[in-house]
Amino acid sequence: MMWEILWEFEPALITGFVIAALILNLTPGANFLFIMSSSLSGGPCIDVAAARGTNLGVVVHILAAAAGLSALLLAHPAAYAAIRICGAAYLPWWRVWLFRGGAGRARWRSEQNTCNFTWRAGSPFDH
Repeated sequence: MMWEILWEFEPALITGFVIAALILNLTPGANFLFIMSSSLSGGPCIDVAAARGTNLGVVVHILAAAAGLSALLLAHPAAYAAIRICGAAYLPWWRVWLFRGGAGRARWRSEQNTCNFTWRAGSPFDH
């Protein structure tokens, strides 16, 4: 079935798509830079945690797309706007909270090299 759909497209369109997909997959992006900076600053244990976290985020996005969340948000623009506004408000709030909590940050830094991770929702600074 998939091959039947692919054969309906023009070969130049499929070729351009495949080339663009390969270029995008071969260039380092934000996830790669985050994982590398975590590895350089925290060591291999933090590197593994960063890789697992970014991959978990990808899985969540894939599951949301498979569940039809994008179609639901397209049908209800107000819900999309609310999610976008809440996400934009969360980032500055988290940054202020992070810079105020120096003791929590220091404790997290001291636990970086232990390789004992507990998975929890929220930020890695919640203890």
